[in-house]
Amino acid sequence: MNFKEVIKIAFAFVGVVVGAGFATGQEIMQFFTVHGNLSFLTVMVTGIVLTITAISVLIAGFNIKSNTYKAGLKYYFSNTLLVKFYDILLTIFILLLALIMSAGGISTLQRFFNFPITYSALLFILFIGVTLLFRFDFIVKVLGGITPFLIVLVLVVALYSILSNEGSSHINFVKKGWLFDGINYGSLQIIAAFSFLFILGGNTKSKKDLSYGGLLGGVIITFLLMMINILLLLNYDSIKSSELPSLDIAFQVSPIIGKAFALMMLFVIYNTVVSFIYAFITRFSTPRSSKYYMLILLILVAVYFVSMMQFSHLVANVFPIMGYLSLVLVLFIVIKIFKNIIVWLYPRNE
Repeated sequence: MNFKEVIKIAFAFVGVVVGAGFATGQEIMQFFTVHGNLSFLTVMVTGIVLTITAISVLIAGFNIKSNTYKAGLKYYFSNTLLVKFYDILLTIFILLLALIMSAGGISTLQRFFNFPITYSALLFILFIGVTLLFRFDFIVKVLGGITPFLIVLVLVVALYSILSNEGSSHINFVKKGWLFDGINYGSLQIIAAFSFLFILGGNTKSKKDLSYGGLLGGVIITFLLMMINILLLLNYDSIKSSELPSLDIAFQVSPIIGKAFALMMLFVIYNTVVSFIYAFITRFSTPRSSKYYMLILLILVAVYFVSMMQFSHLVANVFPIMGYLSLVLVLFIVIKIFKNIIVWLYPRNE
């Protein structure tokens, strides 16, 4: 086992999954915190779903060795119509998310760092474009680079809140649906990360490194979910109507911590956008080909115009639909896992 490779895989996995809604706390508040004490069970359910399915997708990528996620869909779906449907669905979804998250990143630059919208868009596009010019291995390192800082920053804010806050009281939490929300959130994250994880598996030399990397990444994501959930539970009275709950709490700790959290959030969005755009353009082109570079240019132009239209609010409409559709993909992944276990336990004698 190559420990450095395991860390790289784990951090890249975290970098892809931890999107803007995760970092700001908005998704966590809606899927977990609303369930009160039961939210801890919801987090564990998500962690289990996400870790098991992610390892399966990584290993499938390793076995098939393809630079396009369509091969992964063929592996899990035997039905040709389902493959075509989810191929179109994933392609549209990751493009929409790339555009929506880009608009969110550009808005963050404008709001918290007082950059004009045009300069914010151009700066964000420049960083995305330059990153995509490098080889896949470099992109993976970039995606994982923010993870250690994310862990430290979330820990600082969470520990401060735990030590200085008596917690929320007299809150009517939602008791029903905690199990479904845990499964649904894990499914939503795996369908968003599916394309990149499959390609990552195909570009890794060791299956054992992938397994341990997926496991470690799942543990880190579960830990971050738990910490941010605790943070939101302790401050629920003051942030339940906030659009950026984690960020608001970070600014309560200190303006410096708040700015650092805003910067971290920006890099998290950047991570997500890079992974989505890479997965999208490699669906239609070979990396580092003329078509690859042309698609980068076209997507970045689209990002610029979408950010001018303040497109980011559409995430509220895209995520719920994808959450339900992703449950089907996760079901087929789990079925495939059980089939592989049965084959391993009871091999056919030729």
